[in-house]
Amino acid sequence: MMVDTALRQLEAENRPIRVGLVGAGATSRAICLMLGTPVPGIRLAAIANRTPANAERALREAGIMEWSTADSPGAAESAIARGTPVLTDDPSVVTACDAIDIVVEVTGTVEAAADVQRAFAEKNDQDVKKVTSFADATKLSMETTVLANGAGFQVGRRGMYDPACKYVREVANLLPADQMLATGLVDYVVGASPFTGAFVIVHEEMPLKKVQFAYYKLGDGPFYVFYTPYHLPHIQLASTIGRAVIHHDATVAPIGAPACEVVTIAKRDLKAGETLDGVGGFCTYGLIDNASTARATAALPMSLNEGCVLLRDIKKDEMVSFHDVKEPVRSRTIETLWREQLEKWWPETIKQAETVLASRS
Repeated sequence: MMVDTALRQLEAENRPIRVGLVGAGATSRAICLMLGTPVPGIRLAAIANRTPANAERALREAGIMEWSTADSPGAAESAIARGTPVLTDDPSVVTACDAIDIVVEVTGTVEAAADVQRAFAEKNDQDVKKVTSFADATKLSMETTVLANGAGFQVGRRGMYDPACKYVREVANLLPADQMLATGLVDYVVGASPFTGAFVIVHEEMPLKKVQFAYYKLGDGPFYVFYTPYHLPHIQLASTIGRAVIHHDATVAPIGAPACEVVTIAKRDLKAGETLDGVGGFCTYGLIDNASTARATAALPMSLNEGCVLLRDIKKDEMVSFHDVKEPVRSRTIETLWREQLEKWWPETIKQAETVLASRS
């Protein structure tokens, strides 16, 4: 509510938060639709996308019919100062523009439609590789990894447990109590009513509190499930933007060393010499695993595998390690960031990791 009050104040003072989007796919269009209302205290100021027609579509669908193109930060600033949204095919125009208060990065891999998710993707106007990542567990693993690293929780086993249940509150008694109490766990269930939503399991042993939980029909404990029966990422984004700009408060951020990461798993039997095709591709899918386990086994992160060439045959559902691949000649930005993370959190493994990475150069 503090964010809502602050945003209303910005609206009254005609000082809205000016948002720049990078990307114009399905998710970005949903965000544009939300911000184009507009949200009190927030304005969509610019979109950067390598295909201008897609950015134009996003603006039109949001009810914004007038915009200006810009090829420099200065030109963008002038247009925004006049109250005109900016469209550009250069992300640096948005990131370097002083008239932008916050940049929301919403890019995805733009590939020609192919694979088992093509029909669903076309029906729902989505990118096929993104939709495939939803279905093959990669997206779920990435999202729960963000949650795990923000909370410091672990995963009970690679890929999580996914206990079968008909109603979400049943999950309180289906996950290992010792693990929940020792490290905290991230997990999920499929098909349990009330279906789409988010749940939290809490532990309480105090008798009087247990009586109150029972009074509110939350069960007998000692584990209790609280849930929200909805998942509204685009609609709730406005409060995230407000928190970030007004209070400098991240909705979620790692609290320390990574607790979990997403490792590369073979989607089918793979042969030496094959080139891995990344998130949503034919070759691999990602599963969440504890970071300590992943580093001890030199697991190849899912986000690093695109373009890597296999050095040996890999069986279906087998994990792929750094030792199994030769990386492509490409920009080393990702690898540099990966080394920085290793140096900060796992210095004891950095020499081994650098040796493996250097051999791929």
